[in-house]
Amino acid sequence: MIPDPENIRALIDHGVPQSNIIAIEGKLNYMVNYSIMQYFNIDTMVTKDSGFLSEPKINAALDLGIKTIIIKRPDYKYKNMAYTYKDVLKILKEGGIYPES
Repeated sequence: MIPDPENIRALIDHGVPQSNIIAIEGKLNYMVNYSIMQYFNIDTMVTKDSGFLSEPKINAALDLGIKTIIIKRPDYKYKNMAYTYKDVLKILKEGGIYPES
């Protein structure tokens, strides 16, 4: 988890021993995640779905046979969703932000 004092306090208040909390900020690669999990003898990992940024952590856990729980992101229904460059241009044109060519 991100090393936010409020989050750490919430875990401790819910009975999680401080020695069981690993709080690191930044993008960690597969080997760093693998090494941390192996060093601390992790048996279960709870993580949020951060898209492709989660892959190194999840792959390391799976390779080590660690039980993995992934908290899925909410499915937001935004008014303007785009998946391609053409979709972005269409939304911009409809909003009067991008001039017609």
